[in-house]
Amino acid sequence: MDCRYEAIDVEPDDLGGAILDLRKREFSGFNVTLPHKQGVMKHLDEVDPEAEAIGAVNTVTRTGDRLIGLNTDLLGFLESISPFNSRIEGARILVLGAGGAARAVLYGLLRHHQPASVTILNRSLENAEEVAAAFADVRPETKISSESLFVDNLQKTIDEADVIINTTSVGMKPYSDASPLEDAKFKKTQFIMDCVYVPIETKLIKMALDSKATVLGGLDLLLHQGSASFRRWTGQTMPFDTVKNAVVEILTGQ
Repeated sequence: MDCRYEAIDVEPDDLGGAILDLRKREFSGFNVTLPHKQGVMKHLDEVDPEAEAIGAVNTVTRTGDRLIGLNTDLLGFLESISPFNSRIEGARILVLGAGGAARAVLYGLLRHHQPASVTILNRSLENAEEVAAAFADVRPETKISSESLFVDNLQKTIDEADVIINTTSVGMKPYSDASPLEDAKFKKTQFIMDCVYVPIETKLIKMALDSKATVLGGLDLLLHQGSASFRRWTGQTMPFDTVKNAVVEILTGQ
């Protein structure tokens, strides 16, 4: 295809100006990554209702002069966990983080599944409480609570979870030797998902594998959300397996 996908480094204070500059260029759309998934919304002409409900945008399409915000993280999450759907229903779920990715994961869990409870674990308890309150009405039958990552009985919180999902960037290259749960011990009955995809096998995933837990890395989430963005920008279906093989080859070479 005669097209190009390029990375643009934008500081939070420069986000508005960067969007104005993009409006002057010819493009079909762009992705938005952390820490801009929430801040970008006020700079767009329209936000898809589901992205509005999530409170975060990671994909923007262009229609004429209008910029429309979408959330393909939701689609990526739902597609990537689909082989493990039975592990989600009725589960006690621990979500690490309270940013844009956490919002998409929470919405997916509450809108499309039936977990027994969801606990948001975050460094800032205030942010975790804010996100918990924002999603309290999505599925009232599911109990949503929040907790600080620095709580004294953290291992007890971990032990009580059936499913643990990391939506933070902790463990992402170049900080591959870090884990959002550094001293945690997992159980083989647990399902651990890490949304980080670089490296393919994060420290969190390695810790879970050592405990013989069921694991899922962030690569499929990346690919499925990217496939959804690609379809919205080009009108074509992304050759999933070809792209996955290329991405794995690149990432394993780093």
